[in-house]
Amino acid sequence: MTASVASLTKKLAYEKKQLAHAKAVLALAQSKKATTKKKSTKKATTKKTTKKATKKKVAKKVKKAKKVVVASSKFTSLKGSKKAFVGKWKKAKSVSGYQVRYSTASSMKKAKTKSTKATKLKVSGLKSKKKYYVQLRSYRKLSGKTYYSAWTKAKTVKNR
Repeated sequence: MTASVASLTKKLAYEKKQLAHAKAVLALAQSKKATTKKKSTKKATTKKTTKKATKKKVAKKVKKAKKVVVASSKFTSLKGSKKAFVGKWKKAKSVSGYQVRYSTASSMKKAKTKSTKATKLKVSGLKSKKKYYVQLRSYRKLSGKTYYSAWTKAKTVKNR
């Protein structure tokens, strides 16, 4: 009698493991939005993965889906004045603010960055009669995280 109970508990544990595996495969298939049922069942029968490995794959898919794309902008005007320059750009949609970085080196080494919410920025306190390389990018704050667009190509401005 005890031998049959032991074999039944083993069989039950095995079936639970199979059920967990099937649920994980189903979650993975739903995250991929499989187009046909044949593909999802084929993956379930041919691919032997553990529950943890399947959960990791689903988590990776979810992280990739949350990538935020921030609208970029570019300078409409960039004018130098005495020991300063003024940059203007068009407003981008659903953006929290902008960053302007500038440097005397084209490689942007030792660049300084200024942030603003406006579409115009005056940077003063610069060296006179110098050529500055200036870049712009926009950022967006969502649920405590900050997402940035790519920097624009460097524009040059010479101040007086």
